[in-house]
Amino acid sequence: MPTGAAIDGYAQVFRVLDALKASSNVAPGLRGSIFSAIDQLRVASAPAEHVAIAERISATMHQLEWALHKSNGERQACIRQQLRALNEAWLATPAPRN
Repeated sequence: MPTGAAIDGYAQVFRVLDALKASSNVAPGLRGSIFSAIDQLRVASAPAEHVAIAERISATMHQLEWALHKSNGERQACIRQQLRALNEAWLATPAPRN
């Protein structure tokens, strides 16, 4: 069974992905949430694949922030597509049961 830290980490990643889907920007505190989720996954010894996806979400969020700052709509659309793919990857990689 995953530890409390792992469960919190998984839940935070889901919340970050949901917030990114629901908003046209990267809300304040969202980057901190994904950083915290990554830390919690690492502390709980989550599978490396899960940590890697969460890290890619973090990096892609940073790219989105930059594209938003530069008002680059074409780049924003491309990055949002990458985030949708990462969301699918996250959903396809279930949390360990034990």
